[in-house]
Amino acid sequence: MAEGRNPAYPYEAAEFFYQSTFNEFNDQFIAVTDYRELEALDEKVMRLAAQIPNDFAPLIAIKKKLAASYLSYANSSMEKRYFKRAQKLIKRGNELYAMLN
Repeated sequence: MAEGRNPAYPYEAAEFFYQSTFNEFNDQFIAVTDYRELEALDEKVMRLAAQIPNDFAPLIAIKKKLAASYLSYANSSMEKRYFKRAQKLIKRGNELYAMLN
């Protein structure tokens, strides 16, 4: 490796390596029944996200799902008049969408 240069990230190998992890995230995502479970899954995803590039396709896909779910749970919270919770959920959903841009 040349000094001062980083090797290219091995996206194809990483997709194979992390396939079971992202399958597990998707399975957990399907099983989410409330915003607390969504937050717990989000924490797991963010721990892994700190170790891989932001443009990694499986990471982008799960972040999109998380962001959409946060906004969905925010809508449900507003309907129930839980405005502080809704505000927190909207904020996190928007943060995730901002990470994607």
